[in-house]
Amino acid sequence: CRGNDRGNNGRGRRRAVIMIDSHAHLELTEFDSDREEVIARAREAGVEAIVTIGIDLEDCRKAVEIAGKYDMVYAAVGIHPHEVNAIDRQTYERMRELAAAPRSSLMEKSAWIFSGIVPPARTRSAGSGNSWNWRKT
Repeated sequence: CRGNDRGNNGRGRRRAVIMIDSHAHLELTEFDSDREEVIARAREAGVEAIVTIGIDLEDCRKAVEIAGKYDMVYAAVGIHPHEVNAIDRQTYERMRELAAAPRSSLMEKSAWIFSGIVPPARTRSAGSGNSWNWRKT
């Protein structure tokens, strides 16, 4: 394990350590009253980037808006697997538009849908059968 310990790159030099919060939900209403302070505290603590991840289309829109306002925040546009029954083709088109915004990307658990991998049965409505096929892109 020598050379891989805590910032040592194996050549006697220390690597820079960058702290990134890779799974935040700054878009949630719970942060509406103090979002700016939360981001400021993260920065003061040494966090250099925060990825805020949308759960549904409205959260994605808000995440992209927040990423546009704060230089250390990035947005991940996606639909949580538990929310897939509420989406349609228009949702996908809007997601693609949001993901094209600066500092945004299409990712996270929505990859289950876009790759055609079926998430756990509890995320599908009863009797849905193979209705997932139309959701592939």
